[in-house]
Amino acid sequence: MKNYKDYLLPFFIAAATLQVTDDLNIANNWFLTEFIRLILCFAVFFIVMFIIDMIFKEKHSE
Repeated sequence: MKNYKDYLLPFFIAAATLQVTDDLNIANNWFLTEFIRLILCFAVFFIVMFIIDMIFKEKHSE
């Protein structure tokens, strides 16, 4: 089982993504803007999780 610290960084990165995209406005449509922000947040979260898994997998295999 993975350590809970391995999952903490992606949540901070996702929160930072939401903070950076706070002023995003797509076609003056609230729903579309928030949907795109959600998609971006999930994408960043999974990319960071993938990178962390690759890093820790290499450290554990040594």
